[in-house]
Amino acid sequence: MVMDLKADRTSNICDTLFGRLSARGLMSVEILRLIKDVLNIVGDGGNFTVASINKELERLGWRERIMDETSFELITFILENEYDYEVKRILLH
Repeated sequence: MVMDLKADRTSNICDTLFGRLSARGLMSVEILRLIKDVLNIVGDGGNFTVASINKELERLGWRERIMDETSFELITFILENEYDYEVKRILLH
């Protein structure tokens, strides 16, 4: 039962993430590639801001400010809850 709830929650978060990114003009294949690129960036660990993630994504050929705060939070939620990965975020105001 707990696993079903966790799977449902993750599925809803993935749906929300895909909806947000598709509303920003990305196609499904691009969304998957973007998520993969973000995972590769944070995969080595470290401290990240959305600005630093965007800078690295731009270096990889993505358009400026492709990643927003909410989408990044959704990706990190999936990482932390499905893969027991800890992402350290730095919030700048």
